[in-house]
Amino acid sequence: MPLPVMISDHDVEDDGSDDELRAYLRVGDPLVIEEPIVEEVHTALGRGLRAMAYSQFEEQGKVVINATLAYVWRVETEDDLSITRLWAMDDPTRILKAADDIHNLAVTLRLREDA
Repeated sequence: MPLPVMISDHDVEDDGSDDELRAYLRVGDPLVIEEPIVEEVHTALGRGLRAMAYSQFEEQGKVVINATLAYVWRVETEDDLSITRLWAMDDPTRILKAADDIHNLAVTLRLREDA
């Protein structure tokens, strides 16, 4: 079964500061099992951040662990400033198996202003 990878665009609330980017990586999220380790990445979109966050929830009486691998960038265009987030969330084993492919997508991702 294919692993969905989402790309979303968010309005900037704090000039796209690193702290604001980290929030999109689930840093400080009370639902994560432990604070994610944030890494700097350099991609076609420029400097960004990435992290893997693990969370747990209960489903049908069993504890389920999820992993979220996310990349975020502060993206500036001629008339806009936003945060772009690329992310996938699923069973940790599936995320780890797909991590290289997700990374390859993240480092080659480009945005078109005319689209």
